[in-house]
Amino acid sequence: MIPADPSRDPFAPRPIDLPAQVPLEPDADLSVLDEAKILAAPADPADRDAWRAALHRWRAEARARTAYDDASYRDATTGWATTAWNVAMVWIWDEVVRDWNAERFDADRLLAAYDGFGGLDAVVLWHAYPVIGVDPRNQFDWYDVPGIEDLVRDLHARGVRVFLDYNPWDVGTRRTEHSDAARVVEVVTRLGADGVFLDTLKEGDPELLGALGGLEPRPVLEGESRVPLVRIADHQASWAQWFADSPTPGVLRARWFEQRHMMHHTRRWNRDHSEELRSAWVNGAGVLLWDVVFGVRVDWTERDRATLRAMRATYREHEAVFTDGDWEPLTPLAAEATSAGIAGSRWSLDGREVLTLVNPTEQDYGGPLLPGVDAEVAAGGLVGVLRGSDGAVTVLPISAPAGEAGPPPVPARQPVAPAYGIPAAEAVRPTPGERTLMTRWRQRETGLYEAAPYVDDWKPLPPRLHQLREEERAVRIRPVAVDRSPVTNGDFAAFVGATGYRPATTSRLLTHWSDGRPVPGTESEAVRHVDLADARAYAAWRGARLPTEDEWQAAAGEAGWTRGDPLVWEWTESEHRDGRTRWVVLKGGSWFAAEGSEWYVDGGPQPPEWSVRYLLTQAGTSRSECIGFRCAVDLPEVTPMSAPMSAPTTAPSTASSTGTAGTAADVVAVAPSGALGETITYRLHRTSGPDGPRATLYLLHGRGADLHEPTPLLEAIDTLVEAGAVPPLLVVVPDAPWSDRASFYVDSAFSGTPVGRPVETALTRDLVEHVDATYAALADRDHRFVGGYSMGGAGAVRYVLGRPDLFSGCVALSPAVFDPLPWKESSTREFGAFGRGVEAFVPEVYEALGYARQLAAFDAARPVRLFVAAGDREDLALEAARLHDRARRVDGIESQLRILGGDHDLDLWTRALLEGMAFVAGAGR
Repeated sequence: MIPADPSRDPFAPRPIDLPAQVPLEPDADLSVLDEAKILAAPADPADRDAWRAALHRWRAEARARTAYDDASYRDATTGWATTAWNVAMVWIWDEVVRDWNAERFDADRLLAAYDGFGGLDAVVLWHAYPVIGVDPRNQFDWYDVPGIEDLVRDLHARGVRVFLDYNPWDVGTRRTEHSDAARVVEVVTRLGADGVFLDTLKEGDPELLGALGGLEPRPVLEGESRVPLVRIADHQASWAQWFADSPTPGVLRARWFEQRHMMHHTRRWNRDHSEELRSAWVNGAGVLLWDVVFGVRVDWTERDRATLRAMRATYREHEAVFTDGDWEPLTPLAAEATSAGIAGSRWSLDGREVLTLVNPTEQDYGGPLLPGVDAEVAAGGLVGVLRGSDGAVTVLPISAPAGEAGPPPVPARQPVAPAYGIPAAEAVRPTPGERTLMTRWRQRETGLYEAAPYVDDWKPLPPRLHQLREEERAVRIRPVAVDRSPVTNGDFAAFVGATGYRPATTSRLLTHWSDGRPVPGTESEAVRHVDLADARAYAAWRGARLPTEDEWQAAAGEAGWTRGDPLVWEWTESEHRDGRTRWVVLKGGSWFAAEGSEWYVDGGPQPPEWSVRYLLTQAGTSRSECIGFRCAVDLPEVTPMSAPMSAPTTAPSTASSTGTAGTAADVVAVAPSGALGETITYRLHRTSGPDGPRATLYLLHGRGADLHEPTPLLEAIDTLVEAGAVPPLLVVVPDAPWSDRASFYVDSAFSGTPVGRPVETALTRDLVEHVDATYAALADRDHRFVGGYSMGGAGAVRYVLGRPDLFSGCVALSPAVFDPLPWKESSTREFGAFGRGVEAFVPEVYEALGYARQLAAFDAARPVRLFVAAGDREDLALEAARLHDRARRVDGIESQLRILGGDHDLDLWTRALLEGMAFVAGAGR
């Protein structure tokens, strides 16, 4: 819970936000209205004629006082702003515009996401806050994004205009010899932007106005709050942000002053937008769509989305009426409607009329709106009335039925897959178990763990906005060894040399190096200019992972912990996603601290308990001179089993037993892999039975899983062995972290991020050779089997059909196999397993690796048994049946199919495995 500022009610408008009362005396000084946000409607309907007269007088006098010139509104090159009704504020790394798998911007994806709002006329591409300040980069550097020019071009091709944003408070980052005004001109010109959003400003300063005025066409300027009268002439748009209205909706001052001045209503933290929609409707104004506020989701209800859809459709169909027609606010209506509180505007042009009416009361209305025109208007609802030049009248229901707003989405913390590599020398090993950790952070608009932090707040301001927060959290630290110091330039150079690592996007990668190597003398310094994907790739090569924020903090309190030089923030494995924004927790602070604004990331050295919610970006922009990382490896936990354990013939020096002396236990170990240039972590499960050589089952886990998940399957195998249905087994469960745990166990030629790896070669050659040489395994095909579920089932099918010299039987449980191609929504297409170059999915690659090709080339001289199973409630059942039908027709393959009652889960696979293993490895085989 965020503490409230005791000096004000955070949910109530400030005095400055309240509507201004219009003096009705004939000789009143109306200049008191010059700085108003909204001109309040009179409480008494009898005063409306005098009120309208006062508005007309004020406008005429104000234009004369300011020597108003409407030249910019007559300029055809910028006239688009007059009809830019729907504008979205979009973080450029939002998943609605950024395809994170393909690593590219997608204009069509963005527009499809806002179809439900009626579409977009323009978009503000937000880019720097809240990540700016993490390093010396200034706001203009953060627009140096590969592909952003293409995004702007694609949006233009689809009729959507583009605003860039300017942050005048950015005074504490990298300075250049050029002024902010010159840099704004440079970025606008380079990207081809149509407008500039003036963050935190009501108006641009003279230097900025002069610089932008020299461009052709001149960019449209839009301020964040009430625009001064003298600036309406050269600021063609402005926000109506947190404008409180009168009970009967009043008139937006700036829009009344200049009807072609586009205003965008917005209350960024509201879940209910009905009040601002009503004000926009009666004023013929637009709306700013801000459903993700600096990485925090504040979803709109379907009711409000439907209302805006209808509003924009009406605006677009009658644009000229709203921009050039006669506007009569609080137009006379039927007496019954006025008495019921119905109110609104009449817009007239060339014999046509559009009435934009609202019911701001809590009572439904049904009855006459105008003589001879009846309609129903729900409480809080909107309605339109069209009168054509022929006199025909049409009533347009605008507002959708009321509905309850659902809870705000909560960011989902991404699962952390264990890594059982070799701990670094002098690694810090925090005491495992339950503990309480204190976490501290600066609130800002991003918050930390919560969803939307300021729901329904009325303009949260300091100290409430930027307050320091702290929270005690109960956490469980698993056995883990965390590197005592960050990964160095020398360490990372060894990784690059061993693997040839080259991500799909190399922008900003290791830019502090020279000629692809660390600068001499800096080998022991912390590596920087690596993003989260680069750090994860290094960690995987080492058989490690990144520490979570809790592991990092716990290890930081232990003896031996060091921070490295230069001091840098450190990536952690605490990543969160909410379907729109991805973010991670940074720890530790750095040598750099931006000063001069509270909007920056808090820099400088920070204590272990300090956390930053850092929004993730792509295209190399997360590679920072102030962010590095360290690694961690999981240490096995003791998991005693019921059966006695027979020791391996040769215990691998890298193995760690998860049991104690005298009890059976699994072994977690690593095998060297020449194919990968790294080790393969695997779990060895030894069933009960006498000492001596055994058959081996390689069990492949599913996508996103790890070597721990198949435990129920191993227990099922134990029951089969104890019942004598299958012989004693060595069960090998390789951990498959490659391609974001979506490798599908193939050799991948994908060069994007995460880069594809030769997984099939590593497992079928390196791992099999290691197991055969290390344990008492019967090293022949007749005693070697392969099985798996989901993605692992697909890998098992591929291995038994492609390597019958190694495997004689396969149990494929809900195998994720498709012929000829995966479904369009299948994750098979997403992670690069079947990619080539920078393309994550290439149909020809999938077909070349598919089972149809393998069946056509199958060697009948090496017969195999194939058991395929799926659940009757999963979509893969049809694909499983198709696989079985194709396989059973091939000489040398004995195939069985089972469609069991169940879904795509471990319960189904455990039941199916019992029968499957008996078929492929049982006594009757």
